[in-house]
Amino acid sequence: MKLGLALAADTMDGLIAQARVAEAAGIEIGWLESANGEDTALLRAAAAAAGTGVIRLAASVPTGGHPLAIAESAAVADNCSNGRLILVIEDAVGDADLLAETVDIVLSAVAPRPFRHEGRRWRIPANLPENDQQEERIILTPQVVQPELPVWLAGGSAAESARARGLTHVSSSADGMAEAQRAWDETDAVLGLGSLRLRRPWRHDLETDDDGGFDADAIVDRLCAERLAWGMDVAVLRLPGSLAPDAWVRAARWIATAVRPRVLLHELPAGIEQHWKEVLA
Repeated sequence: MKLGLALAADTMDGLIAQARVAEAAGIEIGWLESANGEDTALLRAAAAAAGTGVIRLAASVPTGGHPLAIAESAAVADNCSNGRLILVIEDAVGDADLLAETVDIVLSAVAPRPFRHEGRRWRIPANLPENDQQEERIILTPQVVQPELPVWLAGGSAAESARARGLTHVSSSADGMAEAQRAWDETDAVLGLGSLRLRRPWRHDLETDDDGGFDADAIVDRLCAERLAWGMDVAVLRLPGSLAPDAWVRAARWIATAVRPRVLLHELPAGIEQHWKEVLA
């Protein structure tokens, strides 16, 4: 199981500091969401990349913007991070058609070949009357660094759109374990062996006290239960936004020391869990 941690500082300096703490603690994925104004998740991913070297950066982008602009920003962030980006496209308004067309354009744009698109909302190339040159196809520049950019889908219509395209969809604690299991059972039925290549991420809001403390046994039990029920293999934990920076750091380090070692393996050697509890107490 891989552990992710939502990075949510208000400033770029704070964001980079959080990313460095997560990376140093061994957290595998930093999850980023768009903030107010022009502070988009992909811009934040590019900033976090500047201060880190290993941690993967999952940038959650809501639908609504032009898909070609999303793809261009994703390519820039992937270059800034030297191939560490995961692009998450989120259906934030419950519009399945909008999500589907956005994803189709983004997938075409990040592929290493020229493309064109004519859909309900967008036409690419637009070939407007005022354009001096009419084009048949375009190619995205810069190209992404990775041979295949991971694209995950999240939100209300994510599971259906994802399985139609062979993509990963993101579950959340708000869905409930039974709903997550149902969605992935259907994905397995539709994709067959193709579903084996997909990660199974899960987002969870982690409650802590004001000092960043939480019940590690309870979260370990929950993570293991989700893994057993539907194969969850990536857990993205979101800490309370009210935590002070020092408390956030304590919580992140407690996740790394009290949670991560106990969920890395599907089954721990006999006696090791009790030993860790005694050492960490």
